[in-house]
Order: sequence, then structure tokens, then C-alpha cells
Amino acid sequence: MKCVLPVYFAFLLGIVICTNYTCDYSFGNPSWNYSKLFYNTTHVLPEGVLNFNVTLPQNKNSMISFVCVNITGADLNTTKVAFASLFRRLSIEFKNYPQNGTARILALEHGY
Repeated sequence: MKCVLPVYFAFLLGIVICTNYTCDYSFGNPSWNYSKLFYNTTHVLPEGVLNFNVTLPQNKNSMISFVCVNITGADLNTTKVAFASLFRRLSIEFKNYPQNGTARILALEHGY
């Protein structure tokens, strides 16, 4: 009985943490059981960039369950974001050049 409470508490804490994301763009579902954060990086967007691509790292025996993207310095109404899960690639396309822009990318993975 002593082990059940900490495991149960950790499970509840994981659910609360996993579902508390605010994203400009998101792909997948953050509430999958046993998903863990494996990528949390802020990329500085180069001046004059119209296309920005990021390939997420490959972890053996895992799949990406959720991707969250927050972009600053760009017009979100004209910015397009796509995620190809098979290639683990995130693509951002800007209509206008971002000014001092950043792209913060969070990704959760789930083992199989």
C-alpha cells in the first residue's frame, strides 16, 4: 500500500502537467498516458527567413504523441506550420519576414 500512493500521485501529476500547454500551433494529443517531454527548445529565427525547418531527434522504440509550437515576431494569421510525423519534421512558412522572431518547440514522446 505504501507504493501505491506515490505512483498514483505521480500519475495524477503527469496528467496535470501534460494537459497544461498553450500553443499557437499543436499536433497530436498531450494527454496520452506515459508521454514524456523529450524536446524543449527555443530557436531564434534568422533575419529574412521565409521557411524554417526542424527535424526532431529520433529515439528508438518511441513515437511523437504531441508537438506544441509558439512563435513570436511573426504574424500568426499568415504563418503556416506543418508537422510530418513519419519524418519527425516540423516546417514553418512565413508570408512576411519575422522581426526578432523565435519558435519555441515542445514535443512529447510515447514508447511502444
